[in-house]
Amino acid sequence: MATPPKSRSLLVLASPPSPAERSAIRAALHDSISASLTQLTPGSSLVVAIAAPFLPPDWSRLQSLLAKLYSLVAIIQAGHDNPADVNVLLVDHAPGREYARDRSSPDNDSCIVDLGDLASLPVKWSRIFHASTEASIAALQTFLGVHERSQVILQDQIIAVPGGVSMMEGQKPAFGSRRFSRVIIGGTFDHFHLGHKLLLQASTLLLSIPSSAQSPAMFTIGITGDALLKNKRYASEIEPWSVRAQAVTDFVGSLLLETPSVVSSSTTELITSLVGGRLHVRCTEILDAYGPTTRERDLDALVVSGETRSGGKAVNDKRRETGWHELEVFEIDVLHATEQEEGSIDDNYAAKISSTDYRRRQAEARSREKPV
Repeated sequence: MATPPKSRSLLVLASPPSPAERSAIRAALHDSISASLTQLTPGSSLVVAIAAPFLPPDWSRLQSLLAKLYSLVAIIQAGHDNPADVNVLLVDHAPGREYARDRSSPDNDSCIVDLGDLASLPVKWSRIFHASTEASIAALQTFLGVHERSQVILQDQIIAVPGGVSMMEGQKPAFGSRRFSRVIIGGTFDHFHLGHKLLLQASTLLLSIPSSAQSPAMFTIGITGDALLKNKRYASEIEPWSVRAQAVTDFVGSLLLETPSVVSSSTTELITSLVGGRLHVRCTEILDAYGPTTRERDLDALVVSGETRSGGKAVNDKRRETGWHELEVFEIDVLHATEQEEGSIDDNYAAKISSTDYRRRQAEARSREKPV
């Protein structure tokens, strides 16, 4: 029997608090996200679309915002029985902006879509949630004005959820930060979770996408090979490399509202293209601590986490020994709960951000199922 398609819902939120402190984000967005999750069926998915002026992208500010948003999602999900798949999508939009019918020639050179792109997506949303705030209602009306050009939306599909308190200081002009045509990251990406989403999404914000497909930007994701994982904890529960690579590829495509097109595929590498071939996403197997960073000269930027910070230094030491230029190293924030938040959640939180914890639970469940 064929698996039924996953139910997809959308939550429209506007104007995240500024400055984006953790407490302010929680006060502004917690109730909206929690109320939306409560109304979803198990196994469904929710896109949390944060609509605000995000272009040109300021990497430091936006990756920090994403880390706080995904931390909040993990905390909320830890208190819910519904294991819905949640993606946070930063959507460029300014109040009052209108979107033309012809969306065929976008001039955006970043990996941040705008509200018109999202509204033009040919998706039949099961539910469209929106926060009961003036800014979110205005963003919803703009979204519906575009979406209803091609889709019929019934009134009972549009659901208002509580809106929190959002304090806004004067917005500073966005000057953007330096971006690159070749960005690389590495990881295991086992049992794809919110921490993986943060790493990948923050990394895409560093990409500069050219106007032509003749010289596409390249996003390289080194994914640890199966052979290197034999001694990992609960190694028997680790997903095969091909499964992990596909999960990474699909998620990056979702950030650009596309299904990736396969350029080439083998047992150790998967290359796909997006935005008309102007961006290639390359998943490649790594079997040592360095991966392509010490084998390929033509790279620009490396993204690390606090746990892999020393790896970034080691990579540049090796490249310097070879006579190559050093990579620009960027460190993302980590997902975590505050002491106050930790007191109100159980160990379900770890399962949202830790592959090891997920594998442990899987192994324990299998052990209980074995006959005595």
